[in-house]
Amino acid sequence: MAERAAIKRSTVIEHIKQIHAMAMSVRDDASLASTLSVLVTDLDSLWTQFKMEDDSHLDCLLLLGKSDQYLYSLSSETRRLIGEAKAVAASFIPTGAEAIDLSYINQRVPSSQDSDVIVKNSPRLPEIPLPKFSGEFREWPAFRDKFSALVNSRSDLSNFEKIYYLMGCLEGAAAEAVQSIPVAGDNYTLVWSTLSERFNRPRLVATSLVEQLLHTPPMTHESLHDLNSFLCTFHENFSLINALKLPDLGSFILFTMAFRCLPVHTRKTFEASNTAEYPSITQLLEFVRSRVAILEVVGDTKKSSVLAASKDGKSTGQSVKGGDPLGKRSSSRAMSFVTAKTDVKCPCCSEQHKLTSCIKFKSWTNEDRVRWTRENRLCFICFGADHWVPRCKSKPNCNKCTQRHHFLLHSSEDESRDKDETPPANVSNVSMCAAVRRSPKPAATSVLLGTALVHVRDRSGSWHTLRALVDCASQISAITDVCVTRLGLKRSRWTAPISGLSGTSVVNVLGRVDCVVQPRFSSEPALSVRAWILPTITGDLPKQSLSSGIKDRYSNLALADPHFDVSSPVDLLLGGDVYASIMDGRKVSIDNALPSAFSSIFGWILIGPVSDSETRAYQSLPVCMTLSLECLMDKFWQVEEPAMVPSTFTDNGQCEKLFSEQMGRLPSGRFSVPLPFRSQVSSETFVGSREVAARRFEMLERKLSSNPKLKSLYDKFMSDYISLGHMSLAQSPGHYFIPHHAIFRPEIDDSKIRVVFDASARGFRGPSLNQCLFPGPKLHQDIIDILIRFRVSKHVFTTDICKMYRQILVKPEHRKFQHVLWRASPHDAVREYELHTVTYGVNCAPFLALRVLQYIASNDCEHFDSVRHALLRQTYVDDICTGADSIAELLQLQSDLIGVLKKSGLELKKWASNTPSVLEAVPMDDRVSVPLPFESVEGYGTRILGLEWHPEGDFFSCALSLSPSPVFSKRGILSLVARIFDPLGVFGPSVFLAKPYMADLPDTRVQQRRPFERVGVDYAGPLQMRELSLRKSRVVKIYVSVFVCFCTKAVHLEVVTDLSTDAFLAAFDRFIARRGLPSDVFSDCGTNFIGADRQLRMLLESPEGQAAIANTRAACVWHFNPPSAPHFGGLWEAAVRSTKRLLVRVIGTHIFTYEEFSTVLARVEAILNSRPLTPASSDPHDLDCLTPGHFLIGQPLLAIPPRSNPESSIKLTQRWKLMDQCHQAFWRRWSAEYLTTLQERSKWTEGVPNLKVNDMVIVVDNQSPPLMWRLGRVLELLPGTDGHVRVVRVMTRLGIVTRPVVKLVPLPAN
Repeated sequence: MAERAAIKRSTVIEHIKQIHAMAMSVRDDASLASTLSVLVTDLDSLWTQFKMEDDSHLDCLLLLGKSDQYLYSLSSETRRLIGEAKAVAASFIPTGAEAIDLSYINQRVPSSQDSDVIVKNSPRLPEIPLPKFSGEFREWPAFRDKFSALVNSRSDLSNFEKIYYLMGCLEGAAAEAVQSIPVAGDNYTLVWSTLSERFNRPRLVATSLVEQLLHTPPMTHESLHDLNSFLCTFHENFSLINALKLPDLGSFILFTMAFRCLPVHTRKTFEASNTAEYPSITQLLEFVRSRVAILEVVGDTKKSSVLAASKDGKSTGQSVKGGDPLGKRSSSRAMSFVTAKTDVKCPCCSEQHKLTSCIKFKSWTNEDRVRWTRENRLCFICFGADHWVPRCKSKPNCNKCTQRHHFLLHSSEDESRDKDETPPANVSNVSMCAAVRRSPKPAATSVLLGTALVHVRDRSGSWHTLRALVDCASQISAITDVCVTRLGLKRSRWTAPISGLSGTSVVNVLGRVDCVVQPRFSSEPALSVRAWILPTITGDLPKQSLSSGIKDRYSNLALADPHFDVSSPVDLLLGGDVYASIMDGRKVSIDNALPSAFSSIFGWILIGPVSDSETRAYQSLPVCMTLSLECLMDKFWQVEEPAMVPSTFTDNGQCEKLFSEQMGRLPSGRFSVPLPFRSQVSSETFVGSREVAARRFEMLERKLSSNPKLKSLYDKFMSDYISLGHMSLAQSPGHYFIPHHAIFRPEIDDSKIRVVFDASARGFRGPSLNQCLFPGPKLHQDIIDILIRFRVSKHVFTTDICKMYRQILVKPEHRKFQHVLWRASPHDAVREYELHTVTYGVNCAPFLALRVLQYIASNDCEHFDSVRHALLRQTYVDDICTGADSIAELLQLQSDLIGVLKKSGLELKKWASNTPSVLEAVPMDDRVSVPLPFESVEGYGTRILGLEWHPEGDFFSCALSLSPSPVFSKRGILSLVARIFDPLGVFGPSVFLAKPYMADLPDTRVQQRRPFERVGVDYAGPLQMRELSLRKSRVVKIYVSVFVCFCTKAVHLEVVTDLSTDAFLAAFDRFIARRGLPSDVFSDCGTNFIGADRQLRMLLESPEGQAAIANTRAACVWHFNPPSAPHFGGLWEAAVRSTKRLLVRVIGTHIFTYEEFSTVLARVEAILNSRPLTPASSDPHDLDCLTPGHFLIGQPLLAIPPRSNPESSIKLTQRWKLMDQCHQAFWRRWSAEYLTTLQERSKWTEGVPNLKVNDMVIVVDNQSPPLMWRLGRVLELLPGTDGHVRVVRVMTRLGIVTRPVVKLVPLPAN
């Protein structure tokens, strides 16, 4: 292995030496500069590869005990070669707008006279790193001294080398200050003096130091941390102040304290007349006295405004909520009218005062106050801790805007937003005029506006050349209607006019379009422009063609518009919305009478006056944007929108915060990520996890011992895990142990296994690891979107990030929660191992892996937009599916993608493409060379996110394996169709052909059964009924005839006025009219009935009664139970008992009329027929059940919502409320009793089987409305320590709930 690493390292060094040799050759032959520009981009990736191979070689030598063979100087020598090659490339390769000027190379090529100066041996700098300077005034003295000592004072360095090193040290504002100065040896003194004049501000440094001392928060109590912080702050700042050697430190401190109290205008006036480097307090006081004398003479114009302010406050002594009295802030004596001691504790400094009076809180910046308030979850209006803004009853007291927040949390952004949302009555806003000319000079001149030829992409992706006018004075960008039609761009509506110069409205706005603009000679940068569609933008520019001599003066510049002198129409206006992205700030002036050249991404743009013999007409482009009707409607709906919950309040936000704060990156480029715990955990959290893991490991060993093939594969997997460094022997006891097992399918592939780590395993007395971790937000793209975008490009490839999870390390302090048990042989002792990487089976693993890819896309793809797009939009977990429109772009994307991911230790494998050049660029081992599962007979297929893609023909397919042979039944065909994964719906026509096979069964296989074909009948009663609704109407006895279906257990109830044969036959006729004629009727003829039941028995047992009943319907066979055997009719006896007993208790002393009694009885019948019988299907996601109502009307029985409150008082005039409450009372009592009968349990002497997952249950809910049974499926069992299940998680229509088993009633499945 050491020899292999050494060979790889030598190969990389050889590549670096070749690039270095090419760089040395460029000094003599400038034509090789373009080749060097391509090769030098590989140096960073080569250096990364060198470090990886060099580290691997060193590790191998250390393991072999041959560390003396390691070449320690090789790394520094290689780095020197890379640095020299980059230095030469930087001096010869133009950047930015310099690439437009074709004369740049000629300026960089040394002549024969000075070539010796450049090629001579350059002395190497010491190993001390050069300092960086970003433009901070406080950093300038230190940077000046360090750079002078390291570079500027060395006489053996040329000015060209010094300016090169100086430019490399500058960043930010410092780099911008000298970016217009060409990089040349003669300009070194100019660059250094420019930096000194710009950033050598000792007074600003001294002022900032004093301000920092003045804003130091006071300490509330003595502690080691606070005292150390105090000492560091004052010692450091005081030392820096002394280093500035101020002539009078005390006077300057007093000056700083007083100077910041003056208004801005007064401070500006003082600075205009000040000449001292460090002003004193005496000078400031003398200046203020002179200003007082001046204002006394000319009068104070601010008195009226002060009076107005006091009027607005209603009283100078009135208190403002959350602040001090307006008129008493200057009083030095504190007064209090409260005798009781306050117990208000400040949450910021823990002192006894309100937060609004806290000096520490007020000393912070507004941004810090807002962040602290959000992190401590306080109300933004009253700073309360028990509620948020939507529930705050206090009125907002911000006097600067209308937003709902405290005035201490007001920012300028709120004020500007408030102004934007409440525009003035004049809707035209502020007009802005483009290209406004100065007053005309005596000489006749015309103004040349800046134009450029640009590329704009049409709807099909092709590029068109348009003539654009670049102008920063326009608030918007615009495009002509003719160009939009030619490009075929999609328009969006815009209903508001655009105002221009003097408020003139451009009414004929034809909409808006989104387009992409880029330079003609480069593919970057690509600007996304939103342009308003106008009939015309302006007239031809220039008004008349210019003389050819003017164009010749700019022959050495690469012009953005080579034909600027020819009068031509303007197609596109690029306004202030993209102006900053176009111009880079450089300017070249050739003559005062000629336009100036400004550098841009399109080339050099000419703007300015042009001398002419005839004065031309002025051209101006006044454009101003107003709010569209669509935008106004959007704002209308957003006004009442509640404030978004801060992201840190959600689980996903807290998970993201933990990742951002604790994620790290090793010197090798690999990532080290944390496990996002919901709360603090310790060794006591996961009690019993080791015992569970040990028991699971014993089961695994027994399984492996019975299958030698599986054991061989499992041993190889674990040994590879150890050899790759992804797992090692634990050096300390683990806090959580993860069980592991294998998934082995020899019928598909007998040479491959999948080892699963089960982080959801719970200990005997503790939670699982997954229960204590945030799973993180969903970061991956939808499969449908990825596949659709994948087919947009002409040339595509797919690749896989090899072992992506295992290339991302877990932070060392969190690895104690990833311990596993393993031994290769049962004769060895079981040992603890520690997993070092992100583990498959931990619920946060997908989030951590994809979040790392997002970090790479955001931070490592600054110059690789296509790689960023591929990682963010075309990646599903570890599969990357992307493409390009040309082979060259695809190969560049492949190279960039490999290089970017390699810096992070990620390697790409399993390459597949419809372009052979892509596969030729990777080793044979990294290609998809064997058919993957579901291969077709036509060729090898590659699984693309579940589908099979054939690169050679560039088409998708889905090959089903019909082994074993499917069952050709309705269920078998459904199972076969369900195995087809079709996210895009491309196989819909083929799947549709299987639907005829899933039609209804033939009549010969179906036995038609009608409800109430075999029924049992009995009487319930007697009950009382009022004849009429009058107050003194007669009360009579009635009975209820109960019919019960033997097949469906459906119930039919009829009111019978008496026990006569005629009355029963009338009820029987009503039953037949609605339910059909039954074939068999069963009734009871026992002799033990009492009361009214005795009369019914006498009627049924009498020969006349039986003859009358039997002769009524010839097709109906009547069956009588044996005498004295009521238990033979248990089915209808139970229905009689449920109906009569509860009706008597519910109705109570109330007496209904016939109409009211029939209504209540119909509702009772619906309740009895709504009871669940059995699950509708075995589908675990199906929450429907079968009821008797399904057999009566084909669907569940429903009831209208209750119209009265069961506890409300009832008036005699509102009888419908009485019936409604009787209905609800019957439902509550009967449903509870019915569920009790289904939930009968034996004594503890006999075992009761536990509930099983996917069992359908009824959730006991006493508050459900009538006919609404709360059904659910058991989702998860939560057994106790003894193994018995007493609590389960149930999936219902309203979500997942946790209930004890005593509140669940299982439905019989058969």
